[in-house]
Amino acid sequence: MNLDRAAILLVNPKTNNLENKAVKFREEPLADEHFYSKKITDTVRKTGNALLTADAQADERFEGSESILCQAIHASMCAPLKLRDSVIGVLYVDNLSLSDIYSPEDVEFLAALANQAAIAIDNAELYKRMQEEAVIRNKLERFFPPAVSRKLREEGKLGIVESEVTALFSDITRFTEMSSRMQPRQVISMLNEYFKQMVEEIVFPFEGTLEKYIGDALVAVWGSPYSRHDDVDRAVRAAIEMQWTVDRMNQQWKQRYGEPIYIHIGLNTGQVAAGNIGSSKMIQYTHIGDTMNVASRICSAAQKNEILISQSTFDQLKDRSLPLEKIPPVLVKGKTEPLQLYRLHWQEVQSTVLSF
Repeated sequence: MNLDRAAILLVNPKTNNLENKAVKFREEPLADEHFYSKKITDTVRKTGNALLTADAQADERFEGSESILCQAIHASMCAPLKLRDSVIGVLYVDNLSLSDIYSPEDVEFLAALANQAAIAIDNAELYKRMQEEAVIRNKLERFFPPAVSRKLREEGKLGIVESEVTALFSDITRFTEMSSRMQPRQVISMLNEYFKQMVEEIVFPFEGTLEKYIGDALVAVWGSPYSRHDDVDRAVRAAIEMQWTVDRMNQQWKQRYGEPIYIHIGLNTGQVAAGNIGSSKMIQYTHIGDTMNVASRICSAAQKNEILISQSTFDQLKDRSLPLEKIPPVLVKGKTEPLQLYRLHWQEVQSTVLSF
């Protein structure tokens, strides 16, 4: 088509301005890639109609345009990149030396080309968004049991909602002191093995949601994103199995790492705000509220090998056959009144997890 230069400009959805996305030169590239006339491109974007000018420097429509004079623009054409009724950008072409070289048929061809380009660009953007959402979804689904992950794929994103959950905080007792006597590689190996058993063999089978790891600590909840009538019992049973699993794993760890580990667990039930929190590229399903803070404090109050549950968890526990001991109220950080807690004698409850 006897073109010297061509450019694709797309609308930035954040600034609503046309931005240079691709350029092509017949000869060597120019230092200034913003060679096009802003008046021409803005006019085409605003009207949604293709534009032909035989000689831009003599065209009264663009009188006073400094870019046309400075860039020595002569014959030019510009067509909108349209998707239905929306203009997402423009396709601009010109000639630096010749005038009156483009015909209405050339404009029609350029407009048709621009329409195809608009569809291709839209498809590429859609594919990119789908890939980004897939990455986010895959990251998010790692925190849910398989059944919940399937439901997430069916229903899409999770919004922020208020819900009642039972939160479980589990921590390795005196982990800092123990890890100081081990090689860093040994510590990582041990934690990976430990978390794999805690999450894949206990939290997920009991239909819990893994929220996060905090160093050697683990945070899981029951009742979010989907609730069940026996969430409290599932959380308590999971805590029991965690203790039994660590007890069994210690038989190997004594030989492998030179010493056993012990964990302490705290559980609390109450209202939280739950949902996706973070940026578009780094997202986490999180639970916010005093319920989570109290569960953390209860875990801190628990001693080696202990499981402590709050009054709210005790009140909603359906299985009254569990060996629970009411202990004297405990004052925890952040609370003016002491908490009534219950110690669960898990050693008196038979383990039901056989996959270790």
